[in-house]
Amino acid sequence: CKFDGGDCCPVAGSPFLGDGYCDGLVFNTEVCAFDAGDCLHLNKKYPNCDVTKDFTLLELYIKNQEIEASPIIRKSIGDGVCENFKLYNVPECGFEDGDCEDCMHKFKGHFDKTDGLFDTFGDAECHQVSPLNIDICGYDGGDCATVI
Repeated sequence: CKFDGGDCCPVAGSPFLGDGYCDGLVFNTEVCAFDAGDCLHLNKKYPNCDVTKDFTLLELYIKNQEIEASPIIRKSIGDGVCENFKLYNVPECGFEDGDCEDCMHKFKGHFDKTDGLFDTFGDAECHQVSPLNIDICGYDGGDCATVI
């Protein structure tokens, strides 16, 4: 796969492809059969959740590689855990297909403020004192997941 025309899935050998969880990014593309079917529900339920349209296949692959190389826990959409997968944690995507909906509604007054509440949410560092370190927010967007 040389990213030369979108004729192959660059993550074809990944254990995350078709594992029952929508992994988004490069996985949720036509050449990857929408994560081998795992993202079909998300795409049908949220037709305006097309975060891949603004990126090339190579850019999506690089973003995925950055996530896999980071200490951040694996981010899946609609898995019942709010990881603050920023591209998908928006109303158009149902706040990660419902994973973060309760958290976003509880703290919605902070989105437009510069109080920094969401600056460290899901940043791979556990902020024990954060008000987001609760169950409905995935324990700081997955950062304090060992608490789970």
